[in-house]
Amino acid sequence: MGLESPEKGSGKRSGNTYFPDWTRIDTTSPAGRRGGQPLLHAVQGKKKYKGLLVWDGTAGWGEDAWILASMGHSLVAVERDPLVYLCLLDAWSRAAREAPFTARRIRPECGHSGDMLQRAADDPRGWSRPPLPDVVYLDPFFPEQSGKKAREGKSMRVLRLSARKGDEGTEELLSPALMVARLRVVLKRPRKAKVLSPDGLAPVHTVTGRGFRYDVYLPRTGRP
Repeated sequence: MGLESPEKGSGKRSGNTYFPDWTRIDTTSPAGRRGGQPLLHAVQGKKKYKGLLVWDGTAGWGEDAWILASMGHSLVAVERDPLVYLCLLDAWSRAAREAPFTARRIRPECGHSGDMLQRAADDPRGWSRPPLPDVVYLDPFFPEQSGKKAREGKSMRVLRLSARKGDEGTEELLSPALMVARLRVVLKRPRKAKVLSPDGLAPVHTVTGRGFRYDVYLPRTGRP
């Protein structure tokens, strides 16, 4: 199952169809399993924690969830758009045929992660399903920049237009995430974007990639 995006501002179809296929992601070669990859470095940390429970609050096509699951972590992959969620489910079910043990580490959820994070933050003692995470990973859509549309990859372009996605309310996700995570919160941002510091809580570490960065936050103290 894939999505075909309409041309922006018209009812026409653009012909840009994207089918997420996790089996094409290299997670088996030495390069694919290199812990120094920015995503893995940010989520696992210097101690290279194994078997983490990660809430991916903006799952999208689910590729990052698959990479993390292939490294032995358990994922709750939350996607709010119903059509994108169905594409994610389709990719998950097809990947499960080739790597069933990896697929079992992923729990897809259709819903708004902001609501889920806030409910867990409001009542952590009463929250049980899914269990509270070690890490909350957030990869909201980057702001669309004029004049640079051609640089955006096809998969992201189709996702943005088809799902009509824009600002995910990054700070609204970040604040409750800092109350919920046990070890860290990882926020993906454009490389030159301003640093977000909710209530004065700034990142303690940054992992840079090509055109983006991962800001790593320690959770707020005082969680029961």
